[in-house]
Amino acid sequence: MRTLTIFTLLLSLSACGDDPPQVVPPIENPETAEIAETEPPAETEEVAENGSGEEAAAPSEPRPSAVTENYRVEAMTAANGYAAGEIGSFEIQLATSGEWHLNENFPTSVTIHEVDGIAFPSSSLSKDDAAEFGEEEARFDVPFTPEAGEQRLVQVDVGFAVCNPQSCMPQRETLFVPIAPQS
Repeated sequence: MRTLTIFTLLLSLSACGDDPPQVVPPIENPETAEIAETEPPAETEEVAENGSGEEAAAPSEPRPSAVTENYRVEAMTAANGYAAGEIGSFEIQLATSGEWHLNENFPTSVTIHEVDGIAFPSSSLSKDDAAEFGEEEARFDVPFTPEAGEQRLVQVDVGFAVCNPQSCMPQRETLFVPIAPQS
């Protein structure tokens, strides 16, 4: 059985290309752990750097969700857009899959990057600010007031940890949330 396991591991590594797999050690004390800066899973989009250390522009199409086999992070916006000068909000939803659950002791965070034409009362939210927070899912309501104009993309960084019975893995996902004016 051990030979089969080693063979399977080697076969899967050779299929991954030149990049070695990212190994995230288990969190021993989740209350003091920091979010590891690791490569995102292939199914997600991150903000790239443009070589000068500055963040590159947002993608041409918004990426309002990130889905892996362990979790889903998704931004939900109003289908009919938002009225200029009126308070609106969008949701950030986290949900786990299978044997994975959210670590309720991890310093979960939602960081909103400033965008011209949209005012946010707070640029960061913690677990205490969540509208819902449990082992299987969490929801953050993000209030804002838009100005008149065209659609804007809001960059939102979500930090959390997912755990199974063997380990916990800190995660960071970057979403680009489209905020459209009412039509």
